[in-house]
Amino acid sequence: MNRSLVLALGLMLANVALAGDRSVTYEDAVAAALQHAPDVVQANLAKESARHAVLTANGAFDPTLQLDSRFDRALSLQRFSQFPDPFRLTSDGWSAGLNVSEVAPTGTSVQFDTRFRSSNATINIPDPNSTLAALFTDGSVQKSFEPSFQLSLGQELLRGVLMSYNLQGVRRAKEGLTIAQLQAEGARQQAVADTATAYWTWVQVVRTAEIAQRAVEVAEESFRIGAARVDAGEAAPIERTRLEAAVVQAKSDAIAAGQAAEQAADALLRVMGESPDTQITPGSEPGDAPPLTLDPEQVVRSALEGSVELSVQRAMVDSARRGLGDARHAVLPSLRADVTGGLTGFDKDAWSGAFTLNESMFPNIGVGGTLTVPLGFRASLGAQRSAEVEVAQQEALLSDAIVGVRIAVAQQLRVLTAAATRIELADVQVRLAKQTLASEDAMHEAGRSLLQDVLEARAAVDTAEAAAVRARTDFRIATVELQRLQGTLDK
Repeated sequence: MNRSLVLALGLMLANVALAGDRSVTYEDAVAAALQHAPDVVQANLAKESARHAVLTANGAFDPTLQLDSRFDRALSLQRFSQFPDPFRLTSDGWSAGLNVSEVAPTGTSVQFDTRFRSSNATINIPDPNSTLAALFTDGSVQKSFEPSFQLSLGQELLRGVLMSYNLQGVRRAKEGLTIAQLQAEGARQQAVADTATAYWTWVQVVRTAEIAQRAVEVAEESFRIGAARVDAGEAAPIERTRLEAAVVQAKSDAIAAGQAAEQAADALLRVMGESPDTQITPGSEPGDAPPLTLDPEQVVRSALEGSVELSVQRAMVDSARRGLGDARHAVLPSLRADVTGGLTGFDKDAWSGAFTLNESMFPNIGVGGTLTVPLGFRASLGAQRSAEVEVAQQEALLSDAIVGVRIAVAQQLRVLTAAATRIELADVQVRLAKQTLASEDAMHEAGRSLLQDVLEARAAVDTAEAAAVRARTDFRIATVELQRLQGTLDK
C-alpha cells in the first residue's frame, strides 16, 4: 500500500468520525451527565440515606406500647408449721398487662402500667382423719383478683435537663442531612463543570479538524492548479514538489485532528454515560464573549458566601461547636427524681369487687431520687477535650478553605480575562492572516512572490482560525468554572 493510499484511508476515517449521526447540544450533554455521573448518583443516594437517618433519630422519642400475658400452674406438697399433716396445693394463675412508656426531649420519662392478675389455689387433704381435714374442706378453692394501675414520672435535674442535649441525636442527623444536601449540590455543580470542559474541548477539536479538512481541500486545489502551470511551462518543476508536499502535510494534520476529535467525543460520551461508538456532532457553538464587567472584590465576596465547599465546611464547624456544648453538659452528674402513684385492688370472689375505692382498691404513692456520679470523670472530660480538638480542626480547615477559594477565584478571574482578550486578538489575527494570504496569492499570481510565502500565509490563516475557536471555548469553560466557585452554577 503506497503512502498516498495510506493517507487517503486515514483521512477517510477521520471524516467518518466527524460525520456524526446525532447533534448534541451543550444542554443535552449536561442533562445526560447529571443522570449518569457516578459522583452525582452516589451523592443523591447519600442524601436519601441521611433523610432516613433523621426519621430514625426522631423515632427515639416515639412512645412504646407493650402487651404481655402469662398463665402458670404449680403442684406442690406443703404443710403448716403448727400442723404436722401435709396437704396438696394446686395453684393456677394468669396475668395480663399493658405498658406505655415514653422519654421526652425535656429529659422527662413517663410510664403507665396496668396489670390484671387472677389466681386459684385448690387444697387437697390426703388424710381425711387429719387435723387439717377438720379445718379445710378437701378440694376447697381460694380465689384472688388483683388489678393494679401505676403511673411513673421521672425527670433529669442535671445531666439531661437540656433539650438541646437530649436532642443531639436528632440534631446530628439533621446536620448530616444538611451536609449531604450540600455535597449533592457540589457534586451536581462539579458534574456540570466537568461536562462543560469535556463538551467545549470536543467542540474545539472538532472545529479544528474541520479547519484541517478545509486545508486539505485547498491544498489539493492548489496542487491541481500548480501542476497545470508546471505542465504549461509557466512554473518551475519545484512548484509541483512543494505543492504536493503541502498536500501531504495537510492530510497528515487532518488525520491527527480527526483522531483528537474521536478521543474528545469518547471522553464526552463517557461523561454522558453513553456508548463510545455513538456518532455525535456538536449542536452548540461557543459564540463570542460578552463584555466583562466583573468586580473582583464582589466576585470574591460572592464566592465566599455561595461556595458549596465553604458551606459544607461551615456546617462542619457549626456541628463541632454544638458537639462541644453537648460534651460540656455531659460532664455533669446525673440526678434523677422519680414520682410514682397508682391504685392496687384485691377481691377473693370476683373482678367486680376488686375495683371499689377505699374498700378493695387502695392508692399508693412513692417519691425518690437517684444520683449517679462517675468517680474521676475521665470519660466525660476526655470526650470534652476531644470535642475541643474537633472544633479547632474544623475551624482550621475552614480557614484554609477560605484561602483556597480566594486564590482559586483570583486565578479563574485572570483565566477568564485572558480568554476574553485572546478572543479579540484571535479575531484580529484571523483578519490579518486572511489579508496577508490574499496579498500573497495576488503577488504570486503576478510572479512577485514565492510559493513558499503563499503556503506559509495559508497555514497562518488555519492557525489563527483554530486559535479563535480555542479562545472561545476556553472562555466558556472558564465562565462555568468561575460560576462553580461562586456556587451559582445551574447548567
